[in-house]
Amino acid sequence: MKKVFAIVCICSLWLATGCASVKMRPAPAMAAPTENEVVVNFVRPRIWLGDGIHVDLWDGETFIGTLKAGTKIQYKTTPGNHVFLADAENWAYLVGELEGGKEYYFKANIFPGVMTARVALGVAFPGDKRVREWEDDFQSVMPPEEDRVRVEAENAVEVRKALDKYKAGEVSYGEITTEHGHGTNASVPAATETAPRGSGSETSQEVVSSPVVDDEVESLRKLKNMYEQGLINEEEYLAEKKEILDEM
Repeated sequence: MKKVFAIVCICSLWLATGCASVKMRPAPAMAAPTENEVVVNFVRPRIWLGDGIHVDLWDGETFIGTLKAGTKIQYKTTPGNHVFLADAENWAYLVGELEGGKEYYFKANIFPGVMTARVALGVAFPGDKRVREWEDDFQSVMPPEEDRVRVEAENAVEVRKALDKYKAGEVSYGEITTEHGHGTNASVPAATETAPRGSGSETSQEVVSSPVVDDEVESLRKLKNMYEQGLINEEEYLAEKKEILDEM
């Protein structure tokens, strides 16, 4: 009974946590971008651990939508410099220049936090085999426009504070490079891992098919602690461990 109560408490905390989260609705697939447009695909696989946590996505002060497990959000924007933010227990940052006529794939990585769960944003290079799976298997969603505008207004102060931390150099951030654009002219580099730039308490990892990823290593450590404390059984532990290893 104590184990059940502990698990219920943890799940309740995770499900109760959410920032600006809105109810998303199915969305049609976007057409390929023109040379004056960019399409950014935010994806989030199901991994069980932390699936109840919603991640809110921003492009600067523009609210993009709420990313849930097993979904993707396609966001059309303009070429140029962008500061993307993901909001869970922490703020994660992804920064760089987007090239016109390209598509980009950003993956939300969820891992245990202090009270609920934290998020980091990874970038997939052209040639990443996971992209086809994301395109075929993930439900594309979008926020109702009236909800998007409302959330943007209600959370303007907090978002500006997060952006101010980035501008002041107080946070780490993932970097978007010219090699990340998916299109006919994009190169296909070897799989690699790039450490976040900057410093501070808020972190963001740029991760692409790397054999060792800090987020997943930390998730494995905390997952093992949950198993050793009796919060999950062996079957759940092994299943979730496999999911995390498959993402590395």
